Amino acid sequence: MEQGIVETLSQDLQKEFPDMKGFSAQNLWRMKQVYETYKNNNKLSTLLREIPWSHNILILHHTETLEEKEFYMKTCGWGLHILQIMCNVQTPRTPTESSRFDG
Repeated sequence: MEQGIVETLSQDLQKEFPDMKGFSAQNLWRMKQVYETYKNNNKLSTLLREIPWSHNILILHHTETLEEKEFYMKTCGWGLHILQIMCNVQTPRTPTESSRFDG
């Protein structure tokens, strides 16, 4: 998609749905990125629907592998601020590594 098309689509959506938020050009680009990242992974596609959009975007931009994304999606009971801290301090990246924090 070209930048002009996304800007136009954003404006059109905002006019069509004035009571809804989230149709900025930046969010449309993020939606495309989320789709491209998870389109071939049914397991993660399901998980991403269970957590808030802000958590998804944070995980998308602060992790590299699908395994890392899965770990943070599964431990997303944290608030956004705590999730951001945990991503930045590089807590365990895979479920097997998380055992060092268990009981």
